Amino acid sequence: FPYARGFRLAGKAGGRTVYRQLLDGYPVFDGWVEVEEDRRTVHLHPVVPREKGPPRLLIPPESVAQVLADAGVLPPGKKIDRLEAGFRLVPYGEKEPLRLIVPVWRATVGDQVYDVSGFLGLLLQQGTPRLQP
Repeated sequence: FPYARGFRLAGKAGGRTVYRQLLDGYPVFDGWVEVEEDRRTVHLHPVVPREKGPPRLLIPPESVAQVLADAGVLPPGKKIDRLEAGFRLVPYGEKEPLRLIVPVWRATVGDQVYDVSGFLGLLLQQGTPRLQP
């Protein structure tokens, strides 16, 4: 894949091995490759970046808890189990099927996963990824 810097093992489940796509060393949560146990079948779900904007700092990780608390998904006394910086595809515009690759903080709270925009600090609408290793 000439457009991807690499892939990282994400896990094994149901007779297949899943590799998460990386971009600048960070996971692309919507990009992965599945290899079936027989190693003859490969399912590709890559994200193809077009252009990159200038580097910017992400919101501090401490802000993610406040965003989740304000949204009502992190009750008092509950903690974030895992927090990881990465990228996600986000729809842009209403008429065109354009999706932007945006930096996010991915927070896991119990069995729920939430993505917070790394620049704006907004809770993103949760998509329905086909596979969540």
